[in-house]
Amino acid sequence: MSTSASTAASNDVVGGDIVCPFCVDSVASRSPDDAPFTTMVCCGYRCCTPCFHRFQKSSVGDRCPLCRHPIPVTDADFVRVLRKSALNPQQRHGWAVSLLAEWHTNGLHGLPQDPRRAVDLLRSFCDGRDAGADDAGTDAGGGEGRSPSDPLVCYSLCLLYTSDAADD
Repeated sequence: MSTSASTAASNDVVGGDIVCPFCVDSVASRSPDDAPFTTMVCCGYRCCTPCFHRFQKSSVGDRCPLCRHPIPVTDADFVRVLRKSALNPQQRHGWAVSLLAEWHTNGLHGLPQDPRRAVDLLRSFCDGRDAGADDAGTDAGGGEGRSPSDPLVCYSLCLLYTSDAADD
């Protein structure tokens, strides 16, 4: 799981706002100081952070509420699981590529802070190029299976990251 406000994933969106499936509250109603939602690194499922913490305390709280994958515990596990979704040769997921790029930009979960790597991940996803060799040491493939909206969202993020990273 990861706490993030800029990750695109697979939940209900009402009026442009992400809606928590547990409390049916809009993320926009959360305080900007609070981490607004939690993204599961296994499948991109999102819920508000307070609901996720309550869920974790339940008898099934050690698994994703959507795909039932075990929730990672260590930074290395978080990165390994996210890379599987972001760099899978059969189907790369835009939400996972964006989250991995965010982690590189900010140096999260044990990854080195590397905005240029983030830009390359986003560009390669949008272009359908291999991004995995530099990040995971394996061939990530061409990124088939993306929905038509992913490249547009990813390209916008790429422009944002490029303007910040190009000035270094």
